[in-house]
Amino acid sequence: YLIDAKQAEDIQAMLRPNIVAIVQGLLATLQESRNEELTAVIETVINVFEEIEGVAVELTHHLVASFVLIVRPDEEDGDEETADLETDGGYKALTAMGILECIKQIAANYEDKPEILAGMEGECVPLMVLVLEKSITDFYEEVFDLVESFIGTIVSPNMWSLFEVLCHCVVRDAMDYFPDMCPCLHLYLTTDKEGFAAVPDRLKLIVQVLQKVLADSGDEISPSTACRLLEVVIVQHPGAFDGEAIKLIVETALTRLQETEDKKSASLRAATQQVILSLMYCQTEALLLVF
Repeated sequence: YLIDAKQAEDIQAMLRPNIVAIVQGLLATLQESRNEELTAVIETVINVFEEIEGVAVELTHHLVASFVLIVRPDEEDGDEETADLETDGGYKALTAMGILECIKQIAANYEDKPEILAGMEGECVPLMVLVLEKSITDFYEEVFDLVESFIGTIVSPNMWSLFEVLCHCVVRDAMDYFPDMCPCLHLYLTTDKEGFAAVPDRLKLIVQVLQKVLADSGDEISPSTACRLLEVVIVQHPGAFDGEAIKLIVETALTRLQETEDKKSASLRAATQQVILSLMYCQTEALLLVF
């Protein structure tokens, strides 16, 4: 039923002294029942009560545990297979999605609290790895959002490990999700330039991913996005490419350029040309040696 603002304030005042215990009870009930409606209640509590800040990491821990129980219910028995989320009318998928939304909301509420985000990150990395490595595509976008939350100002060693998982995910089966993933990859390149450059394999991996998207994607959005990201890599890391990488990039770009003759592909054609121009400007000597 509907309540007015004064009634809402009175109810919140009554709940506030015990809100942490209430949340813990909600979490215990969620783990037992896996009821999708509870996630909406928990998300509301997260948004309304600032007292949650002190238990934000603990709350995240329990939410992650509930998610894993839904996605991989037999993990304790050594079974690494993921569950069929479409059983029971899709309620499992809805509950798991609600849990991810709760975690995202906590991260958004405390984006200016690096100590909380760092603790949340440690809890969430196994969840993100599980979704990506097991190709649970229903939750890719939510995982990409979480990655963005955790690498906005710093990239930890754990998140650099996840970078490799993300890249392998694209190469393996996530080509269709590349535009949604691209902001994550861009943040990796721009948030921690030194960290990216410190491990040469990271450059090789991102080039491999972008070259594959540029060569194999059947739509226009993904290769255009790949070109823009490739341009960022070239400009930010001049001199980092060897002759083999430059040759591969140019040949792939020229091949794609030849396939974009119709006017509908004007944006892709411009993006492809920009990649070649960036190489000419930033890698002039290496480009001349190759060609």
